Amino acid sequence: MKNKIIVFSLLLLCFLYGCKKEKFAPHVEITEILDVSYDSGVLAVKVDEAVFKDMTPNDLVGVRCAWEPDSEIDDYNYYSNNYYADWDEAADNVFVVRLEYCYFSNWYIRPFVVLGGKFYYGDEEILIQRPQDQFIYTHDVEEVTATSAVCGGEVVAVEGVELVERGVCWGTERYPKLEDNPYTVDGNGAGVFTSHLTGLTEGEEYYVRAYSKTSYGTVYYGEEKSFLAGDVPDVITGEVTVVSSYLARVKSTIVSEGTFYPIYRGACWGTEPNPTVEGSDYTMHTWFYPQEEDLITDLKPNTTYYVRAFAENKIGIGYGEQQVFTTNGGSGAF
Repeated sequence: MKNKIIVFSLLLLCFLYGCKKEKFAPHVEITEILDVSYDSGVLAVKVDEAVFKDMTPNDLVGVRCAWEPDSEIDDYNYYSNNYYADWDEAADNVFVVRLEYCYFSNWYIRPFVVLGGKFYYGDEEILIQRPQDQFIYTHDVEEVTATSAVCGGEVVAVEGVELVERGVCWGTERYPKLEDNPYTVDGNGAGVFTSHLTGLTEGEEYYVRAYSKTSYGTVYYGEEKSFLAGDVPDVITGEVTVVSSYLARVKSTIVSEGTFYPIYRGACWGTEPNPTVEGSDYTMHTWFYPQEEDLITDLKPNTTYYVRAFAENKIGIGYGEQQVFTTNGGSGAF
């Protein structure tokens, strides 16, 4: 009898303290910000796969928006609105939620699922309402080689938002994301930054986007830029010869075509060092032979000039070392 009492007592204690059924708390989270502007947003919300299988059209998935963090559902001083997903846009256990009319403010957002009329909430994040669509910008890609490139971007400060990480991510598919592609970490907060891309494959086309991550773990991306990984032509600028008051000739040699066959070649010149085709006078023509000679025209008498040969392929423009010459002081012709 004594043993039966002990067993009964243990069972009672187990029932009261150790054998209680855990409180049901389905997991729901915002997995991606698909789009955001200064007055709207589109979010991907994920619920437990097991929960999704038991859901009916009477159950709901959505996002709560509030003006202040940690606001309660009945706190109408800070509470804004609930936005619900469309079942027709659900892909397995991921729902698309569209936010509208969220004007002129950053919003604190919390995903939820409604099961049997009861709300279950996920972790709160911040949705940055970008002023006129952007607060992070992707710089142009420069210094491209067969295996590396230089990019970067700029992040504009957002009031009330802590930006804990910034950099660029890149890949061979459009709209690269951190979770699927290589990326750099180049500081935090607002400001201009430079990023070095490595491990590229020669001849491959890449897409790159600047990004910034908030203290809530939300990642925002800048506009997308694309480029080809590879080498530009290797060019030698020859000596400048037969100089007169208005004309000169310069020889050039293409030592290496680079990753792709050159499209154009020529020479560019000006009165400032290291001239380029973007900011100087230049000749440009197709090429047939490794060595060519270009005629430099419309020069001024008694003036020092800088000249560089160049060749361009699909990767970009390769320049030779600059040569320096001074025109004659007389007024005679070439």
